[in-house]
Amino acid sequence: MTPQTILDTKILVVDDMQANLDLLVELLTFEGYSDIETVSDSRNVMDVYNSYQPNIILLDLAMPYVSGFEILAEIKQFETPTTFIPILVLTADTTAEAKKMALTLGANDFITKPFDLSEVTLRIKNLLFTQSLLNQLKSQNNLLEEKVKQRTKQLEQHLERIESQNKSLKEIAWTQSHVLRAPVARILGLVPFLQSNDESDELSKNQILEYILDSTNELDGIIREISAKTYVQK
Repeated sequence: MTPQTILDTKILVVDDMQANLDLLVELLTFEGYSDIETVSDSRNVMDVYNSYQPNIILLDLAMPYVSGFEILAEIKQFETPTTFIPILVLTADTTAEAKKMALTLGANDFITKPFDLSEVTLRIKNLLFTQSLLNQLKSQNNLLEEKVKQRTKQLEQHLERIESQNKSLKEIAWTQSHVLRAPVARILGLVPFLQSNDESDELSKNQILEYILDSTNELDGIIREISAKTYVQK
């Protein structure tokens, strides 16, 4: 988040005292913030919150009608694990019980009344910087998840191709194994004639060699066909 982006942040200020609202708006405007919304009636906070959708909230705790504690609890119900809307509590109650309850309900930081104006601006900037880091981390995680999804899809497609190729290879192997048996059987059947010295055998050695050569050529053709069918292009 750039300095200009920080200054463009939408700030919601909630306080039942108009003087406090005027002071905070004047301070924020002086610091360069331009998008500021104020609410003095706590009964209207949630309507403004939903329509305005602020990036940060400055919230008074001690207010009539609806207390800051109740507003904290209601706002946090709208948050998801991936959203972070920092809430800076404005309070004159410095007791440990008040801070503990506010933190439990989702407050992120405290400013005690009367305000130290320099402290207000520093705490706002710190919360916005933290929000910016979390948003960057969220974007990086989303990008990483998308890359993982794409890579997973590519791997699944590659595995599907391999499975399809393996299936084809098995079918080819089964078919061609039967085709190979015929010439092999002929060669094996002719070998005894070559081993025989009986001149009365009907087949001459030249004929036998010719049959073997034919069967060998047939085997060579079958092997070439298998090689062509099982070639996997990279």
